[in-house]
Amino acid sequence: MRHHTFRITFGFILVCIIVLVASGIFFLKNNPYVSGKFFGMYARRIQVELQYALHSKDKNAETTEKQLASSVAVLAYHGIGTKTADSVSSKKIRKELIDLKIAGYETISLDQYEQFIRGEITLPEKSFLLTFDEGIKSNYFAADPILKALNYQAVLFANPSLATDLDPYYLSEWELSHLSKTNRWSLQLYNDGLDFAALSEAKSLLMDKYGSSVTAMSYSSNALSDAASLVIVPFVFNQQWPKNNFGARTNYPSVAGVQFNQHSYESVRLPVALLPTDDVRMLLNATLSSPLPYFEKLDNPFKWVASVGDSLIENNTLMFSSEGNIATAYFDGSFGFNDYQYQMTLGSDVPESHSVSLIGGYKNAENYISCQFANGSASIKMVANNKETTVLNSLVLDKQLI
Repeated sequence: MRHHTFRITFGFILVCIIVLVASGIFFLKNNPYVSGKFFGMYARRIQVELQYALHSKDKNAETTEKQLASSVAVLAYHGIGTKTADSVSSKKIRKELIDLKIAGYETISLDQYEQFIRGEITLPEKSFLLTFDEGIKSNYFAADPILKALNYQAVLFANPSLATDLDPYYLSEWELSHLSKTNRWSLQLYNDGLDFAALSEAKSLLMDKYGSSVTAMSYSSNALSDAASLVIVPFVFNQQWPKNNFGARTNYPSVAGVQFNQHSYESVRLPVALLPTDDVRMLLNATLSSPLPYFEKLDNPFKWVASVGDSLIENNTLMFSSEGNIATAYFDGSFGFNDYQYQMTLGSDVPESHSVSLIGGYKNAENYISCQFANGSASIKMVANNKETTVLNSLVLDKQLI
């Protein structure tokens, strides 16, 4: 009897051991935080913390008195280490975000961004929104340690219907679920050509399965039309220059990109994958508002945004090459200029047949004010609803000094 009891007890213990081992293997296999991926993420976070600590002594060199932001830049990353044209290496994005942190730039949440655009809150200058597209595994496993080390936040745009445990490219359902529960990520909708029904289904899946409050969507060039997208979410993010800021690359309250109606906004993002690492910080510096009085040193090549033709800064000189005899450039940071005077010097090689215009109050191609300089004289023209009116004509000026 005792021998029989021993066999039953031994068998029960053996079964328990087998179940525990199998459960452990399953848990290790499906939980990145107790797998090789976890240790890789942990090691990368320590690496970022050490790198930031070593370089943060330079922070005081760029720290200035905090002003309020007049606009917010949105950075767009795609894959990290995916060997595609729009991918970046983990080393590159780590260096870029550390440099931004040292320079005083801080991320904001999507909710803060939306409140700012609606004019409900103010934000400190050097606030920016960080975004990643497509729900790619590398975005999470490479970027999350950086976010945690720098106390940064980000938005991940994903199509939840692509999340499976078998796909090595997209995040799995478990991974998306874990990501959505952190305080570092906001899980939002990615539209890569989905039709309206599929887009609505994807939004419902993000809300019901992952508990996301879906208010924003990123879209590619072949995606659903803007107006239709805004039926799905109130905020959409593209990768093109905005349509009514005349070249501004940041988003202003109530005029982010195109405001379709009082509740719907299109925002512009800055895709930075192809920029050299050091240029990302220079680009964001160029988008900051320029306070009056202001003297342009022509030392930041990103400050002037070519709209027609090309512009180039060389030897502290701004040069244009025309397209169809026209070249225009927007001085980023001047969006809020009002009631100001200006002075500039034209090069001696400007042909007599050419004119130079200062365009102000620009809303779109049919509404703006232009001060035109040609042949030693100046004229002011106002265009309203595509109808041109000459306000002042042929005011004689010194040809070299304007």
